[in-house]
Amino acid sequence: KFNPPSRTYIALKMLPKLVATKTESVKALLNSAQYVSCTLDMWSDRNCRAYAAITAHTFLAFQAKSCLLAFREMPGSHTGTKIAELVESVLNEYNMQSKVEFFVTDNASNMKKAFTLLSSFHSDEGNDGDRRILAHDSEPTT
Repeated sequence: KFNPPSRTYIALKMLPKLVATKTESVKALLNSAQYVSCTLDMWSDRNCRAYAAITAHTFLAFQAKSCLLAFREMPGSHTGTKIAELVESVLNEYNMQSKVEFFVTDNASNMKKAFTLLSSFHSDEGNDGDRRILAHDSEPTT
């Protein structure tokens, strides 16, 4: 006698509520953190669709906490400008502009360009006056 919910009901009613609930819990977690580090990676699937993921990492009460902030499709060119816009929108969505200490990416030129465009990772005082530092994975040595 169980009447399962329809696909439309799940997609349009249930999932948005679950996403909103999870987003609020992640925002609360990050709001209680003093410092946050993030990772950003991009890749393509077998059908040549490109995706980007941003994760946040922090310590609360001496326990490591990690969460996925964004998993987005990235159609078109992966320019530094588009990557910078993605990072900026995610940092704004989670109100983390002043909390991010490090952003770890690969050493691709578009990633380097993206973080030169982001004002939150710059300081007029140079690196000594800026605690938000861009970190890159090292290039493989041969």
